[in-house]
Amino acid sequence: MIRTLNKKEIYVFVAVRMKSSRLPLKALSDIHGKPLIQRLVNRLLETPQNRIILCTSVHSQDDAIQYFASENGLNCFRGDEMDVMGRFLAAAEVYSAGTIARVTGDNPLTDPYMLAEM
Repeated sequence: MIRTLNKKEIYVFVAVRMKSSRLPLKALSDIHGKPLIQRLVNRLLETPQNRIILCTSVHSQDDAIQYFASENGLNCFRGDEMDVMGRFLAAAEVYSAGTIARVTGDNPLTDPYMLAEM
């Protein structure tokens, strides 16, 4: 089956997991009263084009990411824990995404204006 990709919308795929060797559970770590991932999402929402998809793994520890997405009206895609690119490709297929911006889920300082420029 051939799918038509939606090339007009820009999809922001956020690579985010709860597992971390340096700072476990960092995605939901409190940063001045809000979880890190919430601070990042708030910045991403400052750009006009985006469909934000949290791309996490199927590992049970990442259920918290899916719950966060659900509670905040965000899309969440779950895929292979170790294969981030495979996870993104599978999410692109599911959402028929033509244009994708990859954002790391542990950087709450992602610049929404630079993202819009790119």
